[in-house]
This record gives sequence, structure tokens and C-alpha cells, in this order.
Amino acid sequence: MHTTVAATMLEAGTADNVLPSQATATLNLRIAVGETVESVVARLRRVIRDPEVEVTVVEGGEPSPESPTDSAQFAAIVAAVAASYPEATTAPYLMMAATDSRYFHRFSPAVYRFAPIAMTAAQRASIHGVDEWVTIDSLERGERFHRALITAIPE
Repeated sequence: MHTTVAATMLEAGTADNVLPSQATATLNLRIAVGETVESVVARLRRVIRDPEVEVTVVEGGEPSPESPTDSAQFAAIVAAVAASYPEATTAPYLMMAATDSRYFHRFSPAVYRFAPIAMTAAQRASIHGVDEWVTIDSLERGERFHRALITAIPE
């Protein structure tokens, strides 16, 4: 896993027959654990190597810390996965997405980003797209997961 960069917006020129005097590119970065906003900006400047190009951070946040897998919280997730996907093995992974979970680390040392929905590669590629969808079976298993997780929480 590494930091990813995607050019999400490009702007230049005012007419199709005129060379633009300036251009802007908006980049969306997902910063990997072990890196910082500052270290990624420094690497961008090194790669671009052009003093005329200005790199500005419009909005930035450090990557979330890792959550432990040797905890009661992770064990509850493992049990809920077993209840909804008995054929699956639960394993930690690094989620490279900017979910709202990044705001919860100040309240809890264990924040898990998990969606109990089986998806094909095509379905994953459709996330945030026009045709985003999952199967009914996957939604039903997701409901079983959440029911098992919620009922496992001690009173």
C-alpha cells in the first residue's frame, strides 16, 4: 500500500485555439500510514522539479492511526463476520479512503472501517459513480452482520 494521487480537476485556457497562460490541477491524495501531509507535499515538489509550479494544500489531514486487532472490538467484528459470512476469514487491511471514521480517533483508540458487503471488482469500481449497486443477498448478509455485532455489545 502506498499514497495514491488522482488528478480530479484540470483547468486551463479560454478558447480551443489559444495557448493558456496558466493552468491548475487539483489532486486528490490518499496518504498512507507512515507518511504525512508535509512529506507528501515535499515529494510532489521533488517530482515536479519546477520552481514555476506552485503546490498548495487546499484541505489536508494526516492518515488515521492503525487500530489494534488484539482487542475485544476486533473480536466482535470477527464473530459478526462468522455469523454473516461463515465461509470468510476476517483479516485486517488498510483502507485507503477518506471516511468520516477519521474524526472518531479522538474518542476511541479502536476505529474500524468495515462494510459487510461482498462486492465484485466491477461493483467496487462503481462506488461513488452513477451506477453504484450491490446484490440483495449481500444486503441481507450485511444486515446479519450488523445484528450480530449489535447484539454482542455488552449492556
